[in-house]
Amino acid sequence: MFFLEFSKNGQIFKWPINFSYLPMNNVLLAKPFHIETGAINIAVLNAEQAKDMDIKHLDRVLIKSGKKSVICSVDITNISVKKGEVGLFVEPWNKLGLKASENVTLETVPKPASMDFIRAKLDGAELSKEDIYTIVNDIVNDALTDVELTAFITSSYCKGLSMEEAYWLTRAMVDTGEVLDVGKGPIFDKHSIGGVPGNRVTILLVPIVTSTGLKMPKTSSRAITSPAGTADTVEVFCPVTLTKKKMEEMVRTIGGCMAWGGSFNLAPADDKIIKVEKPLSIDAEGQMLSSIMAKKISVGATHVLVDLPMGPGTKIPTHERAEELSEKFTRLGEKLGLKVYCIVDNGSQPCGNGVGPALEARDVLKILQNDPTGPADLLDKALLFAGTILELGGKAKKGKGQDLALEIIKNGKAYEQFKRIVKAQGGNPNISLCDIKVGPEMFDVKSEVEGMITMINNNLISKCARAAGAPHNQGAGVYVIGKLSMNIKKGTTLMTIYAESAEKLERAKEAIKGKEPFVIQ
Repeated sequence: MFFLEFSKNGQIFKWPINFSYLPMNNVLLAKPFHIETGAINIAVLNAEQAKDMDIKHLDRVLIKSGKKSVICSVDITNISVKKGEVGLFVEPWNKLGLKASENVTLETVPKPASMDFIRAKLDGAELSKEDIYTIVNDIVNDALTDVELTAFITSSYCKGLSMEEAYWLTRAMVDTGEVLDVGKGPIFDKHSIGGVPGNRVTILLVPIVTSTGLKMPKTSSRAITSPAGTADTVEVFCPVTLTKKKMEEMVRTIGGCMAWGGSFNLAPADDKIIKVEKPLSIDAEGQMLSSIMAKKISVGATHVLVDLPMGPGTKIPTHERAEELSEKFTRLGEKLGLKVYCIVDNGSQPCGNGVGPALEARDVLKILQNDPTGPADLLDKALLFAGTILELGGKAKKGKGQDLALEIIKNGKAYEQFKRIVKAQGGNPNISLCDIKVGPEMFDVKSEVEGMITMINNNLISKCARAAGAPHNQGAGVYVIGKLSMNIKKGTTLMTIYAESAEKLERAKEAIKGKEPFVIQ
């Protein structure tokens, strides 16, 4: 056993050194593997090479090329990679900036300190500021394997986060990323916790609000468990991957933008967490609170509206749960210096008709163009949120915000502002309904009885839309016609499924086979 000696306050201390954890330098020839994981950095070693270096499957290694480096999880093979080579998946290859096969340096590295804190959280411990900053730094620097990151997310989901933990998680997410500089406030933002199919309020809200001169630098997420996130739907109109400089320029000149939150280094830990949450289909409350607040602080927001849809099949089934979550958002906002306003609304049915990127985009365009076939429920909700912001921003007197928002829609100012935003983001400002294509494969779901719709299963409709291919296939999804309290006859079409292939259409039909998306009595 070897020891490292050091002195502190006149005393001599000895620290044992385990040489199995010391870096071991090796120069290997990098070989590209044209495989993407979506987030995880993978390096592949020849079995004999790994044995010589005492590296096991899923061990982590640090690979360097010049001044760039990346931590990878190791896979081992007897084929494809020779001794003296290291295979690199797309993610580490791109991060190292490799252009062709060239030499890289490989070092073994120990497990990060954050693993001790993750294990503590799994046991139910409350994490300190230092613990959380260590974990977030390791997430951002890709020091955690996918298994270890999953363990952290699972621990937060099962054990929960205290308000103090949520606060420090938010601060750590912000401090490890970039922050927009969009000038002085007030600067407005809005977020929905999701759970309601459709619900594309944001794409209406931003042009209404910014047409009055108020600022709204809107970033949105892609779908985690839904058939479409706001960013997925905006992408039907224009690119959503914007640079920090582009977003700042748009907010200063136009007043707002509609970008994907993962466009650049904006609370980067959040996007890495979301990529793991997506296949798990979970959304831990503490991480949700921190995720939302971190993104709002990062864009410079001073005022935040939070949409809390309530009803069967949503994330908020009762009034009690709505009040509890509203109180948590407000408390966390106060600790972070944000003015947070929560709006609890009815989420017991899809908002709008479209469920899926293209179908939702059509809903939005109809409303902006004052098309009488546009969904009234989506318009009403957009007016509620826009009216609230217009009052908070001093553009309308109390109680008159919704009237002003409706006027902005009716006189075409919202649509003109929408076109400015789409054009600035590189899209076609004159896009028409005919330009927004939906899947060619269709199937009408008809009522088998006569009566009144008393319940709509949001989860089942979302599941059907995802089975049809949404959001990956923009034109896939469900067009919902039936609404609560609607009286219908036998044979009436309740919804239409759209898919881009016959196979996916059958998969969508199978998702609702023998089940009731609509309860009719």
